[in-house]
Amino acid sequence: MRSTAFSAPILPGMTDDTRLIFSESMGKRRAELADSCNRLGIAREFAWIQKEVGGDRLIVYLEAGDVEAAVRGWAGATTDYDLWLQKQLRYTTGIDFGDPRQAPPAPAETADFQVDAVAHAVPVADVSPVRPEKKARLREWFAELKGPRARETTAYLERAGLARQAWFLESTPAGDQLITFALAEDPREWRRGLAFSRHPFDRWLKSSLEELTGAAYDVQAGGMLPPAPKSELVLDWHHAFQAAA
Repeated sequence: MRSTAFSAPILPGMTDDTRLIFSESMGKRRAELADSCNRLGIAREFAWIQKEVGGDRLIVYLEAGDVEAAVRGWAGATTDYDLWLQKQLRYTTGIDFGDPRQAPPAPAETADFQVDAVAHAVPVADVSPVRPEKKARLREWFAELKGPRARETTAYLERAGLARQAWFLESTPAGDQLITFALAEDPREWRRGLAFSRHPFDRWLKSSLEELTGAAYDVQAGGMLPPAPKSELVLDWHHAFQAAA
């Protein structure tokens, strides 16, 4: 399955309303959510609210056999649930997801890796601004991950207890964003292990991300862990959930 992701700013004062949208989707409207995902060929869909000082953001990640067709299909959907969801998100983000001119663009660049070493994993994601002068370097970093360092990246996933990790370069009028997604066996232990790791690849990974975004990934002075992104999972849909529902 291929993957894609996007983020969108939440309007001031609309974070709780955004949370309620997905609570309703996972609650009384979950059968409609399942019908929508199945019709669009979506195998997994997750959403998070990331708390930020300058304003909260919505992050959405999905997997599908044809992600472009899935995104186009949802934008042009006419079912009651899909139209309701678009209307609610327009209210809380100010974006009309049914209008291609307003919907967030597909990622400009993607690096996506997965392994079969983890039986159960928790979805986590965050979004960080890319430093204005680092977009070209970020593209080079993607090429390194997928090219000469692909085998090392896969080994890192196995070592870190990750079933999947993906990075997405999102280019918006407000600037470039790096969306990071992971399926982690233990998200806290993964972040802690990466912060303290002295493995050569892990050190390269951390220094690269710090250079590109300015965010801290390495252990801090006094043995303190770097601040973890404040991302709250608000939508968790996949076929296993549907079968258990």
